[in-house]
Amino acid sequence: MNDLTVRRSFLRAACFALALAPLAGWAQLAPASGEKPLVVRSIRVRAEGGQASESFVLGHVALRTGEAFTRDAVASTVRSLYATGRFNQALVVPELDPKTGQVDLLIIVEPRPLLREIVKGGRVDLIDLESDALKVAGFGVGEPLDAAAMQRAVSALQKELRKERPFVVLTTKVVAVPTGVQVVLSASESPSLKIDVIRIEGASALTEKEIIAGAELKTEERGFWSYLFLGALFSPRLDPEEYRRDCNRIRDFYRLKGYLDVEVIEQDPAKACIIKDLQDGSGKLDVVFKVKEGRRYTIGALSITGNKLGASNPVFSAESLQKVVSEPSLRRGAYRPEVDRFIAGEAFATPALDAATEKLKEYYGQMGYLNAQVEAVRTPNLQTGVIDVAFKIQEGERFTVRSLDIQGNTKTRATVIARELALSPGEVFDLARARVSEARLRNTQFFEEVRVVPVPSPVPNQSDLRVIVKEGSTGSVSFGAGYSTVEQLVGFVEYSEGNFDYTNPEGWYRGGGQKFRVRVQAGSVSNSFEHSFEEPALWERDLAVGYKIERRYTGYFSANYNVVNEGVGVYARRRSQDDLVGHALLGAGHARRIQLPDQRFASLAFRGDRRQRPRR
Repeated sequence: MNDLTVRRSFLRAACFALALAPLAGWAQLAPASGEKPLVVRSIRVRAEGGQASESFVLGHVALRTGEAFTRDAVASTVRSLYATGRFNQALVVPELDPKTGQVDLLIIVEPRPLLREIVKGGRVDLIDLESDALKVAGFGVGEPLDAAAMQRAVSALQKELRKERPFVVLTTKVVAVPTGVQVVLSASESPSLKIDVIRIEGASALTEKEIIAGAELKTEERGFWSYLFLGALFSPRLDPEEYRRDCNRIRDFYRLKGYLDVEVIEQDPAKACIIKDLQDGSGKLDVVFKVKEGRRYTIGALSITGNKLGASNPVFSAESLQKVVSEPSLRRGAYRPEVDRFIAGEAFATPALDAATEKLKEYYGQMGYLNAQVEAVRTPNLQTGVIDVAFKIQEGERFTVRSLDIQGNTKTRATVIARELALSPGEVFDLARARVSEARLRNTQFFEEVRVVPVPSPVPNQSDLRVIVKEGSTGSVSFGAGYSTVEQLVGFVEYSEGNFDYTNPEGWYRGGGQKFRVRVQAGSVSNSFEHSFEEPALWERDLAVGYKIERRYTGYFSANYNVVNEGVGVYARRRSQDDLVGHALLGAGHARRIQLPDQRFASLAFRGDRRQRPRR
C-alpha cells in the first residue's frame, strides 16, 4: 500500500521533471546579459486522452503573448496546472523561431476523467458507500478522479472492514461511461472471524506463555470473559498489520534470550493462521506464529584493553570497568532491565552488548573524558555457541568546562538557567552532572524542550557547555462562576505565573523564575483571598524564600455566627544535595467567630482584627 503511494509520488516527480525537460535545450539559446530577451509569439493548448477547457488552462499559464519568455514562468505554469487536481500530466513545449527570435508555446495536458458514480461489486453486503473511510479529499462523485486519492480511500475502508474480517481484500475497477468514468468497488469473500487461541509452532526451548508474555504481543486470544459469555462479548479479532509486527516482537524476544539465528518463517497471516468452526459467514481463528529457534548463544570471556589510566587510578582498572558492565546502571530507567547487565555465562543479546558499550562511555564521560571511544569485538565459537567479547577503549583527553552558551531563552533570564546547572566553568566536564542539569531545567516547567550538550572549543582540553531551550507557557488566568445550595452564588478569578519577575515590567513581569499567585473568590455567603510569592534564589544563592497570605470568610457554618480565618506564612528552602531539599516554615494565623447582634453574649475577637458586619 505504502509502496504504491511512493511509486506514484516518484511518478509525479518524473512527470514534473519531464515537463521541464524541453527547457534543457534552451539553456544555450537563453539570451546573455544585455541581449534582447525571447518573446512569446503564440500559445496553443492541446488535450490528450480527454477534453479540457482551453480558457481554464490558459488561466493558469504564467506567460502571455508579447511578453518575455522565462524558465521561471514555465515552471510556475506547470506547478499551477498540477495544483488544480484536474490533470494527470502537464507539459510546456517551447518552439523557437531562430529568424525572429520568438517562441511558440504548446501546452499539453492530460485531463483526469470525471468520477460519475461509485458502485458496488463482489460482496456488496460488506461495502458501505456512506462510510467515512471513503470520504477522502480528491475522491468524490463529480470530481476529477485522482488515482492516489482513490487508493487512500480504498485502503482506509479495507482497514475498517478488517476489524471483523481480517482477510478481506478490496479491489477497484475503473469503467468508462459517457462524460466520465465509473468506479466499481469490490470485496473478496472473507468470513467474520474471532480469535480463539494463539499458537507458537516450532517453540521448544521457550513455552508459549513465556513468548506471549515476554514479547508483549498485541494480538490477544480469548480470555475468561469471552468463555463466560460464549464468545458473544470480549472476543478479540485479528489485525493483519499488528500480526506482522508481532512476528518481529517474537523475533526480538528470542534474540534477547540468546537465539540470534531465530527465524519467523511465515509473516502472511492469511496463510499462517487457521480458520475453523466456519458457519453462516463467521467462525473462529487460530493465530499461528511459526518459528525456527536455532541455537542459543551465551556470553564467554570478557576482557578490557586500552584503559591506560587504570595503572595509576583504580577507578579505571579492569575490575572496576567490568563492574560497570555487569551491574545495573546508576541512571534509573536508562536501560531496560533485561539488557542492563552483561555477565559471562548469560544469554548473549546484541542490545545488552550495546548497552554495556554505552555504559562504559558514560563512565568515562563522568570523569571528563568526553571523547572516549569503546569498541566491542566479538569472537564467536560456532561449535560451543560461546561468544567472547573484548572491549577496546581509547580514553582520549580529559575536558573541563570553558564557558556556558545558552540559546533559545527569549524571556527567561540567562542567570535563571545558569543557576539550575550542576556544572560551572572551570570544573571537570561530567556528563552525569550535565544530565542532572537537563533534568533540573525540565523540572522548572519553564521550557518545552531542553538539551544540554558539550560543544568543542578552540582551547585544547576544554569544551563549552551549550544549553538549548525552547520557551513554554508558564502563566495562566482562570475564572468561573457557579451556584450551590450551600454557598449559593459564587465566582472566582485567579492569576498565576511560574516564571515571574517583579523587576521586569518591559517583559510583562516574566523571566525571573519567581512564583506568583493571586486568587479572589466572592459569593453570597462566603469569600476568600489568597496570595503567594516565592523567590527561588535569594541573592543569587541556592536559597528559596517565600510567603503566603490568605483570608477566608464563611457565613454558612451556623445560623448564629460567621467565621473568619486569616493567616500568613513565611518559609525558606535550600537544596543540600541533588535529591535532598531542606524546608523551614514560620507561620502565624488565627480564626475568630463573630456573634450576630441579636444574641445576648459577646463574641471574642483578636486584637488588630477589623470589625465584621453582622450577617443579615
